[in-house]
Amino acid sequence: MNDSPQPRLNASDGHPRNASVRRVLWVFVCLLALAALSYGLSFARLGALSLAVALAIAALKALLVLFVFMEFGELSASAKLAAFAALLMLVLLVAFMAADISTREPSPLLPNPRVSSFGVLPQTRAAARTARSFGECVARF
Repeated sequence: MNDSPQPRLNASDGHPRNASVRRVLWVFVCLLALAALSYGLSFARLGALSLAVALAIAALKALLVLFVFMEFGELSASAKLAAFAALLMLVLLVAFMAADISTREPSPLLPNPRVSSFGVLPQTRAAARTARSFGECVARF
């Protein structure tokens, strides 16, 4: 007995449904272009928008993979509801984490949080600016 999964059939003609080669190549080219765009924008000075742009590009790549390769549009309503619930939990987790980090007080053990008994902490001005911009982006969201 053959235990390999049978391909799903197209309702109109009974032939196996496979993504066309043209469609897969188009999505592949789009994913490569979005990856190149993400890499290129990492060198641009966008300030507080850099995180939002990077997340938007990542979300677009994830949606392409989800709908083209994972065929999310053809799932049942209960499977879509479960995926939405999982996404909602992830968003809540990230939002609460960002709220926790942005509302923390500096450590009372250190008079100057950038100086420790080992010398200056390795946080640069750019890293501090990125941390602040992340908190600002999450607060605006």
